[in-house]
Amino acid sequence: WHVECSVMSSATLGDTFDLHGGAVDNLFPHHENEIAQSEPLCGHDCWVRYWMHPEHLDLRGEKMSKSLGNVIGVPKLTQMHRYDEVRWFYAMNHYRTKLSWGDELIESAAEGFRRITRLLKILEDKLLAAGGSELTVPVAGEYATLREGDDAVPRMRHHYTFGEYGEISTRLIERFIAAMDDDVNCPQATAALFDYVNELYAAGIENSTDNASMLAAYRCLARHLYVLGIEFPNT
Repeated sequence: WHVECSVMSSATLGDTFDLHGGAVDNLFPHHENEIAQSEPLCGHDCWVRYWMHPEHLDLRGEKMSKSLGNVIGVPKLTQMHRYDEVRWFYAMNHYRTKLSWGDELIESAAEGFRRITRLLKILEDKLLAAGGSELTVPVAGEYATLREGDDAVPRMRHHYTFGEYGEISTRLIERFIAAMDDDVNCPQATAALFDYVNELYAAGIENSTDNASMLAAYRCLARHLYVLGIEFPNT
């Protein structure tokens, strides 16, 4: 088993690759064996740059696993819950924290998430009603390579921070990046998104007639949800 994984990884990804995952119970002995046999073969001590070891899902107090037969498959899961609400539920928990799984827990997380999707729907309807040339952010584009430092990425950041809600969006971006740089701290990232939406509501975005500012905020919110795997088709 240890040799098999080393062979598949190296044959597919080369002598060095960025990310190797696996549940926390694979750390020893499986991943340590992979390292021990792969690094001498590759001739250097950086076979994998980053290792990620997620904790387990618990179902009624037991680890969810194929061997125990208590796995809930994705087709069944998406019959019971919206895919974006499931992803939000997972994002609210750190990948290295054991997670209790249950329908009621997903529904509880979904209630808060619907406050976010409600704002997205409001903005989307207003922007689609405006249509045409109104659906633009009047900021000159510039290749990322022509911008310096933190302004270079993400490439569309100068669009997200345009207009009436620019300061609010800037705060979100700073908090979101800091959270994801902190060992992919998705709970902090989702908290930043909640606060962002609350600030937009408080700023009166529901009643705004400034299409360019609304579009910038809409794209900012939708793009950061996309990082968590939650997609909206009209962005």
